[in-house]
Amino acid sequence: MSAAFEMHAKMGRARVAARIRALNDQLKEGLADMRHVHLHTPLDADVSAGINAFEVAGLDPEKVVAKLLEKNIVASTSPYRVSYARLSAGLMNDEREVDAALGAVRGLAGA
Repeated sequence: MSAAFEMHAKMGRARVAARIRALNDQLKEGLADMRHVHLHTPLDADVSAGINAFEVAGLDPEKVVAKLLEKNIVASTSPYRVSYARLSAGLMNDEREVDAALGAVRGLAGA
């Protein structure tokens, strides 16, 4: 934990926020481009944060999360009456990992 706090302090709050926003923008745009995915999180970064909620046609959210976990992609479901699968990129991620997550979701087409 102390290493993470040191890294945040060294980078500065603005750079940390910009990095997380860029990774989540990449994630949202990739999900939005998939025909078998319905992205519920707005693309506009001014009205969305780091959690990206989506549906995959033909799969319930728990199944999406389970199938992604088989590919070592950690996702979650939203804890609401109407639940969606969720992905989030954080500072510990990089563009290749976001691409890997998108590839795994792309692979769920017709699953």
